[in-house]
Amino acid sequence: MGHLDSYRPGAKVLFSGVYRVFHGQGHAQPHCVTLIAKRYFPRCLQCESFVRFELIFDALYISDHEMFRESE
Repeated sequence: MGHLDSYRPGAKVLFSGVYRVFHGQGHAQPHCVTLIAKRYFPRCLQCESFVRFELIFDALYISDHEMFRESE
């Protein structure tokens, strides 16, 4: 499931999944990363907040999946 929204550093990650990263100062080509829901989108160490993330597809983190949750 793809989303057209883009996210900035400091925003809460709503969906675990694979995101494409775009850097604002041209120091890196777009690339993909995996992010986990309920954490925060990070700043780039080089271009800081001039980075944005677009969700390519969402995927549950394994420990959030009902068949793989650890018993409490």
